[in-house]
Amino acid sequence: MRRSLSLSLSLVALAALAAGGFNAVAQTPDPVNPVGTYVVSTLTEEGSPLSGTLTVRAANGNFTGEFSSDAGGTIPIRQVTTSATHMMAAFDSGESLAVAWLERQPDGTFTGSWHTLMPGVNVKMTKAK
Repeated sequence: MRRSLSLSLSLVALAALAAGGFNAVAQTPDPVNPVGTYVVSTLTEEGSPLSGTLTVRAANGNFTGEFSSDAGGTIPIRQVTTSATHMMAAFDSGESLAVAWLERQPDGTFTGSWHTLMPGVNVKMTKAK
């Protein structure tokens, strides 16, 4: 009886699989939620220690905020983009852009680097068919 029930269940599962009844769906981790206040330790472009606070807020479906430091005042966030393991923030100093590329570590901290972009030139892009 037990063997026949096991065989019946196996046949039902096999029939469901063959009919497409079981759909494997890849589970992707949720993106990092960047909203919050972060204590930042870094270096200036000249190599001097720099500490500050990064504040990220959600507003109207976008992220806003700023980086504030004792040495450089406040720089607004232009955009924040996240994935399951990374956060990228672009800042607008008025003279140039700065980009921070950060990876979330298992302990919840973020490590990475920031780069200043010199004044750029305009670009226009159209998607090819």
